[in-house]
Amino acid sequence: DLLKDLPVKQLASLSPELPAGYGSNNWVISGERTKSGKPILANDPHLTLNTPSIWYMAHLQLLKEDGTIRNIVGTSFPGSPMIVLGRTDKIAWGFTNTAPDVQDLFIEKITDSEGKSYLTPDGPADFILREELIKVKDAEDTHLTVRESRHGPVISDIYDRLNSSTGEEHVLALQWTALMDSDTTLMFGTNIFDVTNFEGFKAVAKYYAGPQQNMVFADIDGNIGLYTPARVPIRHKDNKIQGRMPSPGWDALYDWQDMIPYDELPTRFNPDTNMVVTANQKITEGDYPHYITRDWSLPYRSGRIEKLIDNTDKHDLASMAAIQFDIGSDMVAELKPVMLSQLEGDFSVVPEILSNWDNHMTLDGPAPIVFATWWRHLAREIYSDELGSKFERYNRQRPTFIKNVLLDKNGQSRWCDDINSDAIENCASRVTRALQASLTELSTSYGNELTKWRWGDVHILRQKHTPFSQVPVLSDIFDIYAPHTGATYTVNVSGNSWRSQALHKSSMGPSYRGLFDMSDLENSLYLMPTGQSGNIFSPHYADLFPKWLEGDYFKIPTSFDPNGEDMETLTLSPASAY
Repeated sequence: DLLKDLPVKQLASLSPELPAGYGSNNWVISGERTKSGKPILANDPHLTLNTPSIWYMAHLQLLKEDGTIRNIVGTSFPGSPMIVLGRTDKIAWGFTNTAPDVQDLFIEKITDSEGKSYLTPDGPADFILREELIKVKDAEDTHLTVRESRHGPVISDIYDRLNSSTGEEHVLALQWTALMDSDTTLMFGTNIFDVTNFEGFKAVAKYYAGPQQNMVFADIDGNIGLYTPARVPIRHKDNKIQGRMPSPGWDALYDWQDMIPYDELPTRFNPDTNMVVTANQKITEGDYPHYITRDWSLPYRSGRIEKLIDNTDKHDLASMAAIQFDIGSDMVAELKPVMLSQLEGDFSVVPEILSNWDNHMTLDGPAPIVFATWWRHLAREIYSDELGSKFERYNRQRPTFIKNVLLDKNGQSRWCDDINSDAIENCASRVTRALQASLTELSTSYGNELTKWRWGDVHILRQKHTPFSQVPVLSDIFDIYAPHTGATYTVNVSGNSWRSQALHKSSMGPSYRGLFDMSDLENSLYLMPTGQSGNIFSPHYADLFPKWLEGDYFKIPTSFDPNGEDMETLTLSPASAY
């Protein structure tokens, strides 16, 4: 009843949906698995791809008091004095997001007629009030009064500004670790220069407040490891909501009890498997005492990376690069035979083409686009009747659900019955109807010659420019785009949308690639999907994009001739005082 007057669904709709395939890959293997006898580390964080890029490739040098120089190379945020991902002279590291549950909504009960106080476990308390001034182009300034409870800012007030009033009996406040008073994350980047071993890495990583990352590690002495630092809240064991729904803010039972101690966060050091692989999948074992998240990614990418590592006896940077660019889909390999087994009727050569397909999401050949279209139509066949007008909002790629329905796991085949008809439909009829609809759609769009249907015709990666992507004509000039291999569940991720306005289009992928053989860090390899410059007239605006598409890695040496013919100098000078 408390939720009925609060704009929970509307507030959720204000947050954009993450692109399909959002996540990252990283892995590290010990010298037991490499040709050099030293560890190799790989990382490719998957983020929304923009122009200019979120990253700026950099080599920084630190001159110590004793005259020695320390090098650090990798990705930085433009303008920041730190390397986020990369290597020093002694170590290398990479991130993937752990996706911890670090946000809770709290229902605050208003206790006065003016909405200035709210109920706490100790009685009424006053909101903290502050005024925000928002400058709006070509319009008057907007003044916003922000109320803040003991949990955090009241976010339902923004809904009042955008829509009708929700009343003042209750409001919604957001508690989020990122809004805590102190954040020492920057100290991770400024202290990484001096780290030489895993214990030192963990000590520096304790400065890292979030967002929580699966950090893989390797050093030149042959050690590998994993550490997952960040502030992650501990909720009371009797709290049945556990952050999944808005909680009563006046009941102390639902308050965060503490943060998981850094010494109790998941970690591994020189495991017996001689490798650590993370791709946003579940990293905790059954006996792990703390709750981190329910949003683990399906283990298709992590499982395939492990399989590809095991398929080669001794690895080098070339074999690691091949894994980063792998476009085989274990999700397709798992779901496709289940779909084919329930297909009824004569579809000519289509079942044979799909059966003989190696499940690689290549640009050419009809199989990738036929399967992707068939799967999308099958999802509509199975649950659009139950969701009705809400189907488009909640239509997602749900391979585990679809597989469980077709295999009737725990009676889930009931989803195949159309609730709007008197007849009882089975899953075979749904699978067959979905393929019929798919072939009709593809024939209408690309002609009747099946062999000319290509994944590359529909799966287009577009790196949007901020803000000129929103301006007609300018968007085609400033955006960077091209057909792209892969899909949502391949190691070389290129998530494909199911939304009608951007069908199969991709806006995300590896925002950076790094490969590090600890036997020769000067030989480290890198890729970036745009260029180093944000200036459209610069030759470096998009010159790295073809390399990123084709896997043409480049190196960043720490020794170079500053006066060499290929060198350019950018001088940053402080502005004069106002």
